[in-house]
Amino acid sequence: EHNLEKVFEKVTEQLLRLVSASNMIIMTVDQETGKLVATHEHKKIEGEAIQVSSTIIRQAFVEREAVLVSDAGADKRFDASQSIIMGDIASVICVPMQFRSEVLGVIYLDTRGSTNAFNNNDLELLVALAGPAAIAIQNASYHQQLEDDFQTTLKLLANAIEMRDHYTLGHTWRVTKYSIEIARELGWSEEKVSEVEMGGVLHDIGKIGVADAVLRKP
Repeated sequence: EHNLEKVFEKVTEQLLRLVSASNMIIMTVDQETGKLVATHEHKKIEGEAIQVSSTIIRQAFVEREAVLVSDAGADKRFDASQSIIMGDIASVICVPMQFRSEVLGVIYLDTRGSTNAFNNNDLELLVALAGPAAIAIQNASYHQQLEDDFQTTLKLLANAIEMRDHYTLGHTWRVTKYSIEIARELGWSEEKVSEVEMGGVLHDIGKIGVADAVLRKP
């Protein structure tokens, strides 16, 4: 799967099918800030903000170790931190997602109210699945980066062509915008709309081989 959001959805769906939890959050590292940010979440109670334990998440991420908390309120490792109390967090599993030597983020699950909801088998299962999840996320990220670079290259080419032919300056982008609007009016998927955009940008690519004497003649 090359779509990053769909990767998150599949990972969440499969984990919640195997481990019962009140909330689940996938957090990944923001490339600009280097900080963990919530990139996908699932919650049982819609409309209610998820209160997570930053202390537990930080331990899993920084120490690169899986964390199992059976009774968060009584666990002396975390001294019933404010987030645990406010969020009524009872049981937690948090595991790092590691790709080679890099930690891409963490997977965090918790229960509200009921202690001892998770056991070592759940922890081992989550650890086992975090590896393939990290690989899938990294592959999707690479693919997205390639797509972005490709689109940037196409637009640079189109701009270079536009600058060669001042008579039709702006033509490429007008054709592209009209084509996208027509595709959306026809109800095409966003994937097909993306292909239409690519076609619009490329439709005058042949001008690269036309001599300036022809393009710029009076």
